[in-house]
Amino acid sequence: MSCDENAKPKKRVSLPFEEWPAADRAAWLEAIKEGNFLCPPTAAAEWSFDTLETVRYNYGAWLKWFMGQTALGEDIAGRVTLKTTTAYIGDLEQRSPPYSAHTIWMRVKGVYDAMRVMVPTRRWNGLKSVVSVLQTKAEKEGNRELELPSIHELIAVGEALLKRAITQSAPTIDDAIICRDGIIVSILAETFIRRRACLAIAWDTTLVRKGDRYELHFKPEHIKTGDAREYELSERLSAVIERFRKIYWPMLRQAAGGGSPIDGAPLWINKSGQTFGKSSFTQIVKARTLAGCGVAVSPHRFRHALATTITMESPEDIGIVPNLLGQNSDRMRDKHYDRADKVHARLRYRDLRERSRQQARRSRLRRKIRRAA
Repeated sequence: MSCDENAKPKKRVSLPFEEWPAADRAAWLEAIKEGNFLCPPTAAAEWSFDTLETVRYNYGAWLKWFMGQTALGEDIAGRVTLKTTTAYIGDLEQRSPPYSAHTIWMRVKGVYDAMRVMVPTRRWNGLKSVVSVLQTKAEKEGNRELELPSIHELIAVGEALLKRAITQSAPTIDDAIICRDGIIVSILAETFIRRRACLAIAWDTTLVRKGDRYELHFKPEHIKTGDAREYELSERLSAVIERFRKIYWPMLRQAAGGGSPIDGAPLWINKSGQTFGKSSFTQIVKARTLAGCGVAVSPHRFRHALATTITMESPEDIGIVPNLLGQNSDRMRDKHYDRADKVHARLRYRDLRERSRQQARRSRLRRKIRRAA
């Protein structure tokens, strides 16, 4: 069964900004306003583009839900009470298919982050406490770091997909999908770029052939840190991309009129020849990694896998992690150290617990033998 996305219209989860109540739009624009020499910037003005988009989306989801309960009105702060927040969480937990604890935490955290910048005159300690409880629940929902594969395993997932695709003598549309997905996984495992950058890859603009290899050339607007970046892809991956360009991409494009790739045409298209969005992209990656190594790994967690693998296997090289991930601060390096320490601790505890169980079983066996004697 192909893990390509079906082109079915999805129910809108978040209320678009232009449909927000006037008071909410005005408060949001005021919250993200950049400062000047007379007026210092607001807290939200320092947020990255991705953070702004995440908070805006999650707050829009809250507004969409609230609209289904009662009229929105213009009282922004008055909507966010313990009663309405509890009801919102309850509805998120009862959703079918259910949201993960992490998604529920992010949904409510988006409301909290929006409130503290849109209505900064009010203290939001109660809502902050709710967010903290949800965060703890999300962190306890499985040992996420223990389940995270090494970067070597993720590379192997991509290589296995590529091998399946390129060894077919009579390629089919499903082989094209497998090849596309193998390239996605391999690019994430080779470059560790974020989802936004990966979705921006296009023929002959972002993805450029230089000699026998392909290179990725990203503009500042594609990168979270706002600086242009370039990546050279491996010779093996470049060869598969060339095959994808000549054989498989036109097969996918055929449903939308056919034709070979042209400058600026998006690399990632579905069976209908159409581009797909962030959610579909993430689901493709998670489905392929789940099938390949037993763990559904999101695009962003490829970055965690790299940092954790280096920290655990070669801690003396931890200094290269920020450069590999395109990060500008030592805070993230310390975070990766902390993550690896937690993984080591959990693994050691798991081994200790297993040894204790084995010792207890041996003790019980000895007692049975003595009683039998």
